[in-house]
Amino acid sequence: MDAPSHVALVLSSAGVTLAAELDEGSQGGIWLGLGFGAPELPPIGYFQRGGGVMPLNCETDMGGEPLPADVQKACHETLAQHDAFTAGYEARFVRFFRLDRGGLSGIGEDGKGRLIEGAKAAVKGGEGRFTIEATLPTSALPRASSAPIDSIRLFARAADAPRPPAPADEEWVWREIPEPVSYEPFANLRALAFQASEPIGGAPMSYQPGDPLELEVIGYARGSDGTALEPMRQGLYSPISTIGDVEIGELFLRRPALAILRNGEIVDTIETSGAPTGIERRNKELHMFFYDQYTSTDIWAESADWRVIGIKPSGEYTELLEGAVNNGPWEKDVEEFHSTRFDRFGIRGTPWRHDAEGEAPRPVEITWRYDATTRMYRPSTRVLPATKAKKAR
Repeated sequence: MDAPSHVALVLSSAGVTLAAELDEGSQGGIWLGLGFGAPELPPIGYFQRGGGVMPLNCETDMGGEPLPADVQKACHETLAQHDAFTAGYEARFVRFFRLDRGGLSGIGEDGKGRLIEGAKAAVKGGEGRFTIEATLPTSALPRASSAPIDSIRLFARAADAPRPPAPADEEWVWREIPEPVSYEPFANLRALAFQASEPIGGAPMSYQPGDPLELEVIGYARGSDGTALEPMRQGLYSPISTIGDVEIGELFLRRPALAILRNGEIVDTIETSGAPTGIERRNKELHMFFYDQYTSTDIWAESADWRVIGIKPSGEYTELLEGAVNNGPWEKDVEEFHSTRFDRFGIRGTPWRHDAEGEAPRPVEITWRYDATTRMYRPSTRVLPATKAKKAR
């Protein structure tokens, strides 16, 4: 508190409000740094069977023999690219601002000062001490990796160079926020998303407070086999339908989910396989139909599943599919089918052949139909002629 110059600030859902009192030693202004801390990125390497990533070894192969020079070079280039990606990623969780007699300015990617849209500043004082009062909009803040935000790191130094410094970690000052700060809309859903457990291997997630409905998730780049990372944009929440005063929407909880809301408050959440294939109003309920198909790499067979969720006007939900949800595994010819109103739907294809020398399985068709008596979808199965495995819907 006995320093010759001071800066005080408040982080709120509207942005940042700050005040600075600068003495003769800071006549050229000061650099002010704000940061929220970047999450740790997952390691790069090669995917291992059964999960995990084997770190890159640019010197020797798994048998301990030296790698060819061109392979070593390519490996080191991959590591250098990852280091550059990491540095760029971490830089997005920090913002520097300049406070001087001209007011408040931001720093562009070229290191030069730039005006900040929506920012306001007032300067008072003469040749000696002077004060600056300013506000920053949420769009000027760095990215955040927690919701709500409960801490912030700060840096302030006299501006004795045209570009901001690159502070070491120990030069930053961490401060806890007495009342954690949230950003609307759907601050409650965002908090739920950041509380959700990460998938195996990690999937760092962040958002920019000025655009809080847009999340960014870091994952392994497609086609990289684990040797590179890339950012993926992901919406937090998107409404789908309503029943009474209840709203249902797609929610991202580090994996697909549904949110059931009443007047913006969370009634319940349900993990799903993705967006619904269809929605029908039936028996004073909202029936949501989900079809999921993927390849099981353990046996290189197809998994195909239907799921039906019924949501009542109260916000309560029930599972409406009778019989085994998980059928199969299947050969690659498996497909789904459904009627226009989803009172009939199913799976058609050839069961996966466990024994290559045994008799080839016959194609089958599993059909679920709505039963008005039980108010459930009941299954039936029939064997198909081989030529009808790909029968048109």
